[in-house]
Amino acid sequence: MRGYFSNVLQPGQEFVDGARIGQVGRLRPGDADSPWQPFTATHHVTVDPPGFYWDATVRYLPFVSVGVRDRFADAESGASVSLFGVVPIDSAGSSPELREAELIRYLAEAVWYPTALLPNEGVEWEGIDDETARATVEHGGVTASLTFTFEDDEVTSVHADERYRSVDGRYEPTPWTGHWHDYATRQGVSVPMAGEVTWHPPDGAFQAWQGRVTDIEYR
Repeated sequence: MRGYFSNVLQPGQEFVDGARIGQVGRLRPGDADSPWQPFTATHHVTVDPPGFYWDATVRYLPFVSVGVRDRFADAESGASVSLFGVVPIDSAGSSPELREAELIRYLAEAVWYPTALLPNEGVEWEGIDDETARATVEHGGVTASLTFTFEDDEVTSVHADERYRSVDGRYEPTPWTGHWHDYATRQGVSVPMAGEVTWHPPDGAFQAWQGRVTDIEYR
């Protein structure tokens, strides 16, 4: 774990207060039978306090786009879907399950703003073996834990034994994994430029998100 911070951060690295991350990729809402849909997104992140706002445009047909927005702010969560980004289609208000799921997402994606993973930033680390460690963060009464896997002083995957996902109008705790690769240096910080997310329900694992980072700006 110490080798990771030495690898991705420069000596005297300033702490990241926030970030704007451009993304492209494809996602699969629902389950393994759902078709892949291309997306472009802008991901806005704050570190103190932990929070994010993911603003995506998902292309369903050549002339039909859907706006998808996912947020975690002030320990509250929310998600919405709208046709052309204007006409509301669906939404999910804040709930204990969604708040925990969103904090897990924030922790998993901290590889894009890695000073947030430092112990003095409120993350508690517990070593498991030479290649894995468990990170836990608490905010606003919400706790999230992930197992990080390190290879060649890079985070290559994160795993939650349980992360809530929406299934037929209810939340089900489901194992969840994120994979990170293609590290590159941006503004002096080494971050993964590509990744995938996989759910592991009882009837079989399936990828739900594949994305690449197009640009990152820190503040």
